[in-house]
Amino acid sequence: MRSSFLPIRSLLLSTLVIAAITIGCKGSDPAAAADLSGNYKVTAYTASANNQTIDYIQLFAGLGSKCFQDLIISLKADGNATSNSPASCNSGGAPVDDFNGAKWSVNGSTLTFKEAGQPDNNWTFTQSGSKLMLNQTATVNGVSATYKMELTKQ
Repeated sequence: MRSSFLPIRSLLLSTLVIAAITIGCKGSDPAAAADLSGNYKVTAYTASANNQTIDYIQLFAGLGSKCFQDLIISLKADGNATSNSPASCNSGGAPVDDFNGAKWSVNGSTLTFKEAGQPDNNWTFTQSGSKLMLNQTATVNGVSATYKMELTKQ
């Protein structure tokens, strides 16, 4: 099964970079960073384009990967972002990003992840209880898609 939006390797890398860049405090009140800081599991991740929606967690599970189920993203109060780099995300010779050196910041309702040598990864976010919902529209290979990710605080 092949996604029409992104190759699997690019998807994993994009997911991690997006999650790491989306939450941040650049130029904002440090108290705002504390509101989003913590450890998160990816509990939903979809992409919609051309009247089709892909559930990436189901797609990867169907391919035998437990990467999303095992992945924990940590947003540190000091603005650093890391992950637990589970072995399930390193299969197939395409390891996912472990966020070493990644920074996150928040400006209004935008969560930004910054990683050296990578473009900023901006997400619009809302928060409800332990849920952090991220939304982003991006064009990949000429196709505009809306990405939605739900992170659940652990």
